[in-house]
Amino acid sequence: MLDDRRETPLNRRDGTPVISTLQELETFFSRHNRIWYVVSLRHHDRLNLDSVSAYLRQNREVA
Repeated sequence: MLDDRRETPLNRRDGTPVISTLQELETFFSRHNRIWYVVSLRHHDRLNLDSVSAYLRQNREVA
């Protein structure tokens, strides 16, 4: 959802800000020490760019 009042799009289901580029994701991870990134294995590859998946595999630990 994007309207005339905000620059960041919001998720249509829950209203949370959408991280739309790899650079935004890198910035987000650099600002916080602990982040829970939850994925649905069947949908992750379909919903994310290959560069995002590669970044997560190379820079994050799996819990």
